[in-house]
Amino acid sequence: MEVDMSAILTNFDFIVQSNLIEHGAFLKPGTPQYNTQLRAIEIIKYGTLIHPCEIHKILASGLELGYNDSPAGSLRSEEAYVGSRMLLPASQVPMMLGEWWHCLKSIDWPKQSKADPADRESLAWKAHDHFVCIHPFDDGNGRTARLVLNMVRTKLDLPWHIVWNKDVSRYFDAIRSYEDNVFKKQALSF
Repeated sequence: MEVDMSAILTNFDFIVQSNLIEHGAFLKPGTPQYNTQLRAIEIIKYGTLIHPCEIHKILASGLELGYNDSPAGSLRSEEAYVGSRMLLPASQVPMMLGEWWHCLKSIDWPKQSKADPADRESLAWKAHDHFVCIHPFDDGNGRTARLVLNMVRTKLDLPWHIVWNKDVSRYFDAIRSYEDNVFKKQALSF
């Protein structure tokens, strides 16, 4: 399924919303942040599986992300917190991301793209939520995860999903629920 870029970019909804969620800032066309987001969208819009480190490398290249001097696309080497919640220990990130990527690449995409739409939705969100729980980068995990979500949705012949600013609480609650009820308790399988 090819993505209708005009639908995404006409009002800049995807790019704007992706960054409003975390920064509350409107991105204007031509700014470095806008351009890097647009380049990342361009590489995933055809549904080719692209490793999230490559997506992050494009998404974060040339931007000051605010945490340390790690190059874009590099895995975090320090512990990370969201509020007071400690995330997956940095020492486990390479293994968990590798397992996640292996599972994603192992999916029978032609078969899954013909599955019931609710099952395809569930698979796309599971891939997104699991990636977010791994939290592999110092910064830019949410923006990368939403691009991963739409990369998987495209592979599954689903339309792109925009997480609207008005839905932020529900979005984060769903991630926390996945982390508490699935990520911390079960082995990964797609």
